[in-house]
Amino acid sequence: MPDSIKLLKIFLSSPGDVNERDLAEKVVKTVGDDPEFRDHFSLRLYRWDDSDETLPMEAADTPQLSVDQYMIKPSDCDLVVVMFWSRMGTPLVMENQEYLSGTHYEYMNGVTAYKTQGKPSVWLYRCTAKPTLDMTDPDAFKKLEQFNLVNQFFNDFEDDAGRYTGGVNFYKNSDEFADTFSKQLRVFLRRLKENPQPETKKIDEPETPQFEGKPYPGLTALTDEAIFFGRERETLQVLNLIDQQRIVFVIGASGSGKSSLRRQVLCHVYEGVRAGR
Repeated sequence: MPDSIKLLKIFLSSPGDVNERDLAEKVVKTVGDDPEFRDHFSLRLYRWDDSDETLPMEAADTPQLSVDQYMIKPSDCDLVVVMFWSRMGTPLVMENQEYLSGTHYEYMNGVTAYKTQGKPSVWLYRCTAKPTLDMTDPDAFKKLEQFNLVNQFFNDFEDDAGRYTGGVNFYKNSDEFADTFSKQLRVFLRRLKENPQPETKKIDEPETPQFEGKPYPGLTALTDEAIFFGRERETLQVLNLIDQQRIVFVIGASGSGKSSLRRQVLCHVYEGVRAGR
């Protein structure tokens, strides 16, 4: 590859129910072949289900670890494209951290890298087409639970006043997605072409929360973020159950975090009431 042509790595992430994966790859190829960009960029798309590459799957590792090992991490790319529709995906644990799914992990991996090193750019899309649900389907409850998890994920992009705290691209159908993604990718490449030397982005180092007090808080709920964090998946599951039934029991061994989980759920409920949701 000539030195004048910059390799641009694009990571595609979505659960399997999203129908626009092949379309996204087609857009990347079409834009990359455009005379306006082909002498400046070589676009390389990474997707775990690439028909031209079959990733090895280690028996002792999760599929996500195999993707990270044999393909690439989102954080090592220039652009991460994340798409959702009706499913969040299968829960995942990576490096002792719980994620709602592999897509959720890939999204967080990209966003965390952007906040700390200024790249990759992360674009989030959601299809607003209403999924059909057959109530005689034995998996109907699971499908509804998945849909509610996706809704809750996107609800967190609004503050109490209904203002968006992050950018979300909504589309009604495949044609609208292709048109939006193509236009955005072209704007992205034009900016890179006009600014070949990447701007130095100063990233504010987040302050590490310091824990003060007794190391063993006894039976009180853990409220200090320095020692209590995570539980996003459990919180969303409890919120989903609350939407469907009047009473939800949280059962667990002593010290397993029941009170802390209950407090986190109540905070979400209170924020939702204040926002009118």
